[in-house]
Amino acid sequence: MLQSIFFSMPLFVCGILSVELALSLLRWQSPARRWLLAWALTATVLYGGHLVFFHRLTAWLPLSDSLYVAANLAVYPLYLIYIYRLTRRRVPRWMVAVLAVPVVAGVVTGVLYGVMDAEETRTFVERYLYEGTTEGLRGVAMTQAVVHTVCKVLFAAGVLTTVGLGIRQIRRYNRLVESLYADTEHKTLEGVHVVLVLLVATSVVSIVANAIGRAWFADSVWLTAIPSAVFSALLFALGWQGLCQMFSIEDIAAEEDEGTATALQHSGQPAMGLEPSGRTAGVATVLPHGETAAEATKGVLPSAGLPPLPSHLRPRLERLMQEERIFTQPDLKLDDLANMLGTNRTYLLRCMKEEMGMSFSEYINRHRIAYARRLHEENPKLLKSEVAQMVGYSSMSSFYRNLHSYDGA
Repeated sequence: MLQSIFFSMPLFVCGILSVELALSLLRWQSPARRWLLAWALTATVLYGGHLVFFHRLTAWLPLSDSLYVAANLAVYPLYLIYIYRLTRRRVPRWMVAVLAVPVVAGVVTGVLYGVMDAEETRTFVERYLYEGTTEGLRGVAMTQAVVHTVCKVLFAAGVLTTVGLGIRQIRRYNRLVESLYADTEHKTLEGVHVVLVLLVATSVVSIVANAIGRAWFADSVWLTAIPSAVFSALLFALGWQGLCQMFSIEDIAAEEDEGTATALQHSGQPAMGLEPSGRTAGVATVLPHGETAAEATKGVLPSAGLPPLPSHLRPRLERLMQEERIFTQPDLKLDDLANMLGTNRTYLLRCMKEEMGMSFSEYINRHRIAYARRLHEENPKLLKSEVAQMVGYSSMSSFYRNLHSYDGA
């Protein structure tokens, strides 16, 4: 009974997440969330295959194992596509094309099961799947074992690729957000540090468990309990983070398009036929001179065609901060500050990056925290919530996070 509960835990978690994601899509259409739903459904199929295997439902194994092979190879690439769709308006074609590999692997596995006779199937199931050995396998059964081994190698490669590219893409996206918004709460990927840790942890557990093989876990309650509990917790955390993520590159691009259209209307130019400003080959959101915000935050600026920074830009910027305390404006954006200075975002970002070594978000929040300390020193009776509101924070969590980040700044 206890073992059955452990067997069922990951399947139950993935099934509940799939239902929640499907219901959320009825209320709020999100391209990224559709990919997350595909990931959750694939994981449900994956752990359904586990359930059949561990309950030794051998009559169902040819079908369930074929689906398991395909789902096992697809689950990590699908999560990587979800990350890319959160952080880019277009997913690279090769990434979608990779999903053909799990389909082919599942079909090949199913065909081989169809070709094997009853005795070959029984021998393969008992020897390879449940005992983890190829001893006694011949002909098609041996070919099936080779296919399963190759799939394990492909699985490990998919895990490592997802972790590497996923971490890089999340960091690029967070830099983009920090370059455009002073208040990044709920705009960067929610729990991004947790996501990175979970991806690494899931990857390690997945590779080890897949390399060892399910046969090692089939007859032990505790060997089953450990990976089942770990995977259930990790799957729930990944899915829940996705349910809570309400901001993505689509929102940034929508703000860009709206701002461009408004500027054209004010200038008397037609806004029809406007090419969305978020459409680029890299991370969406285009700055003047064709520079992407992601490049600006990394300090990768085109060397040709850019004049030197105006000498008066930094003094004017500092004066705006010190005398008018514009940083106290809630939800301050890079565009707002650029308009006040009568400059463009490229110059402003370059000024902060090259002359101050900071992102827009860091620059504004350092001023906010410094002013908050000054207010507290001048009037110790002020409540922290009052101080937070006075310096421009709309939430206490954002205030405390920045207070901790820039402690002693």
